[in-house]
Formats: sequence, C-alpha cells, structure tokens
Amino acid sequence: MGYTAALIDRSSDNISSRIIEMLKASSSQEVVNYGFASPTNVEYYKDLPEFTSIDGPILLAYKSTRPTDYPSQPLPMASGAMVFNGFLWDTHEPDSLEAANLIETDCIEGIREIIKTRNGSFTVTAITDQGIVVGRDHIGAYPLYYGEKQNIAAVSSNMKMLWRLGLETKPVTPGTLIKITSDSTQAEVITTQLKPIISKQKEETLIKRLDETLKEAVIRTSKGVQRGAVAFSGGIDSVLTAHYLNEAGIQIQLICVGMKDSPDFISAEQAANQLDLPLITKMYSEDELRKDIDYVIRSVEEANPMKIGVGLPLYWVAQTAVQHGITDVYSGNGADELFAGYKKYLDGYLSGKNVEDSLYSDVINSWKNNFDRDTKICMDQGVTLRLPFTYAPLIELGLSIPVSMKINLQHNPKRKVILRKLAKTLGLPDEIALKPKKAAQYSSGVSKALRRIAKLEHMNTRDFINYRFREVFKD
Repeated sequence: MGYTAALIDRSSDNISSRIIEMLKASSSQEVVNYGFASPTNVEYYKDLPEFTSIDGPILLAYKSTRPTDYPSQPLPMASGAMVFNGFLWDTHEPDSLEAANLIETDCIEGIREIIKTRNGSFTVTAITDQGIVVGRDHIGAYPLYYGEKQNIAAVSSNMKMLWRLGLETKPVTPGTLIKITSDSTQAEVITTQLKPIISKQKEETLIKRLDETLKEAVIRTSKGVQRGAVAFSGGIDSVLTAHYLNEAGIQIQLICVGMKDSPDFISAEQAANQLDLPLITKMYSEDELRKDIDYVIRSVEEANPMKIGVGLPLYWVAQTAVQHGITDVYSGNGADELFAGYKKYLDGYLSGKNVEDSLYSDVINSWKNNFDRDTKICMDQGVTLRLPFTYAPLIELGLSIPVSMKINLQHNPKRKVILRKLAKTLGLPDEIALKPKKAAQYSSGVSKALRRIAKLEHMNTRDFINYRFREVFKD
C-alpha cells in the first residue's frame, strides 16, 4: 500500500521536480521505497531523491509504505507504466501483477474491464505517451483525487499532494475511469452499485445467507493477513467482525479507545470475554486529544467536526495497533448504512418515509462520507484498513433485505435487527447481541471533549475545527 502521484504538463515541460514535491506532501509515514516512471523507463529509490533521471512531461510515481508489497511499483508495461493500490479479492496472484497483466496491451480497455468485472477495493493509475488513465472500484474504499489548472493536470491518493501544486481537487468517483491527455480530461462511468430487488425470502433463509456471506467477506478481505486488530466497541458490528475473523483463523487483537468516561470500555470488556479474545483498552485525556486533533485534520483534509470526531478514535486505534506491531486494522464501517443502524432510519420509518431509498443513497455515498476519511487516517499511520462490510456481494445482499427485517418496532433495540438475530444464532448472548447503537464520536466521549476544548478557546466546535484546519494547512 502507498501513495500514488501522476502528473502531465500539457506544454510538454519536464515535471520531475513537481512530482517529487507531490510525494513530499503525501505524508510523514515511514517509507519502504519510492518509484518513478515515464512512459519508457522506471527507477526505484530507498529514499526520496532530490532529483531523478526519470523526466519528461508525463510521469507516474509511487511511495510504498508496506514492507510486504510485491513487486515494487510503478510496474513497466509495453505501453507505459502503472500503479495498482489496493486489493483484488478474486485472485491469489499479487494484485499489482494481476492488474498489470490485464492492462498490458491496452490500458484504457484493461482498466475499464477491471472496474467492470473484478471484485476488489482498489485504485489503478497508468501512464502512456498519450497521458494518464485512472480508475476506481465501484464501492470506493480507497481514495483517489485529480485536479488541473492551466497546463498542469495531476492525480494523487490524497488532496495534500495536489494542493502542493496549487490545484483544486476533485474526487475520482467510484466506478469511474478518467482519461487525462494533452488536450482534455474525460470521465466515463463504467459501473455503479445498482439498487437490488427486495428479497421475498423468509427471514431464516436470509439470516443463513447473511452468515455465509459475512464469512466469505471476512475471508476475502483478509487476503494476506495472519494477524490483525479490530476497532472494537463491543457493538454488534465490531463483535461480528471479530467473531468471523476468529473463526477464519486470523490472530486477532481487539482495541478499544476513548476518553476516560467512555461507556465503550465496559461493553468492550464484556464482549471480549464472551468472544475469548485479547483486548487492549486505552484511555485518552483532553490534553492528548488536543494534541492529536491536528494529525487527524491533516489526514482527513476537511474542516468537518463530525468527521474529525469520528476519525480521532480510529486514529488512536491505528496508532495503538502499530505500537503492537500490527499493520492491518478491521472496522465494521459500512454496516450502519446497510442494516439501518442510525436513528435517522428509525425516525424515517416511523414517519412513513421510504427508508430503502435512504439506505441505498447512504451506501453508494459511503465512500465520501466515511471510507475516504478512514482509509486516509490509517494510511498515514502505516496501517491497511480492512472493511468486510464493503465486500460487494455483502452489499448486494444487505440492500436486498427488507427494511422490516432491519427495523422492527417490537424488537429492542429496534435497529439492525437482522444482524442481532444473526448474532444470537451464532450463540452470542443477549447483552452483546442487543447492545444499543451509539455513534463512535459519542460513545468514545470524543464529541463532548471537543466541545469542551472549543469552549476554552471561546468557540463552538465547528469554528474551532475550522480554525485548526486553517492553521494545519496555512502553508
């Protein structure tokens, strides 16, 4: 895993110094190596060079942060070079080699085919003497951005790299292929997440299918993992994630973080005991939170109080994992949108709204509301984020389950009911299966602490986060 940068100068000037600047801006994370490619040549370095013999008006670079990555990237091709960032869940081959074989002869058709037919979480970037071609899977767990002004157009894994060049950023929308040439930038939607037909199967059948698909999701998204950590609150999403990981034979470390008054610590300890899995708990002070706000803002790249509030606990989980020699972190992110975990879905159900439409809309927009944030936070800590609930067959199944099986007014709690019933069929006790949902920024105590810190600065939370954002990115 790592950071991709691609750049084209439409006036045909050499841009090697600019692509080095992009990599400098990417993150402060420790590096395995750097790679640079033109359409005709590739070089690799252990340290970031001051200059490179790879030059020209169209360049591709990669900053690798994961020691197990193989082979080094960019990879040369007959028609240019490419970088593949992420995973293909349906192959046992090294992901980048599999992708390179698919796009070797025609990168546009090859990337189009990968997006359209392959199950995975990835971005792919290729250069030829004609320009840059990029693609992103249709779920969008891995971020990718592009920007252009005057004669310059660029692509990168985060926004900071484009900001370094003075470019305004746009996200590459999931399921989209973008071609950037000396003449134009063209976007083509290859595939999207379709809204499935609501299933008429019995609840017992759907629970069985859910069990089988969650098992498959965890196994597929654990490709190459022997040891991992779970961001663990003791809630139903993290409990099921931990259960299936343990069942799959992955060595699991549960990690629960929060402020000292967080109720998650008690729930997490009870659930960890029931699962018979090791648990690390770490309590943070307001001074520590204040110190870490800027790091999270730098990763999230948005002055959004909710995203910073949600991001801080994940930042601490990733940091704790690294301290224990773990580089893969699992999260139940995505389950709330699939299985009606938020209170707004219950409110909509009670008011007669079409909750199925709301769930579908939130699922297909999760990349910009959740996944980009969380993946960038983990990447900047040297951690690979694993999201089983983003596995495409599980999303397809989850969206097909009737809302009446997700929200049930006779059930307590009333949300994510089918997941709770699944947990009970797995033998999990009621105190775990029926633990009410509370958003991470609230259950961890982070939201309250942010309000207190902002108040000390004579601001509300939004103004305080805006102020810190300006300070972090003032240069």
